Amino acid sequence: MKTIIINVLLFVALNFSINAQSSGFGIGLVFGEPTGISAKLWNGNTTAFQGAIAWSFGKNDALRLQADYLWHFPGLEIAVGKLPYYLGIGTSVTLADELVLTARIPIGVDNQFFNLPLDIFVEVVPGLNLIPDVDLNIDAGLGVRYFLK
Repeated sequence: MKTIIINVLLFVALNFSINAQSSGFGIGLVFGEPTGISAKLWNGNTTAFQGAIAWSFGKNDALRLQADYLWHFPGLEIAVGKLPYYLGIGTSVTLADELVLTARIPIGVDNQFFNLPLDIFVEVVPGLNLIPDVDLNIDAGLGVRYFLK
């Protein structure tokens, strides 16, 4: 059974076009602050929208919704893919006892595989809370997304 599952997964993965994860729509998980479901929609060769529905374990232990616009820059090419870095701007809303509105600046690296419809990303996100109080914060996450054709 294990061999059948591995063969099916390899067949599906290898039938996607090269760099499938730098176009289209991807969905997956992000772990860190916050932890939850992550999605990415490419709208050009180097630009994308990124969002998450996640749980924040920080000061405001609550549901968080976030959306970012990202610009990707050429990075390193490695044996299995490429590693572009990205910079973005976005916002998040934390639904705690008090609503928290934050301006975000995601900075990250995105491992895009040549022959797999996956990306693995790591990011650090400095933020400025705007509501209810003005305050600086920083988030970080590690995630993986599967890209649909």
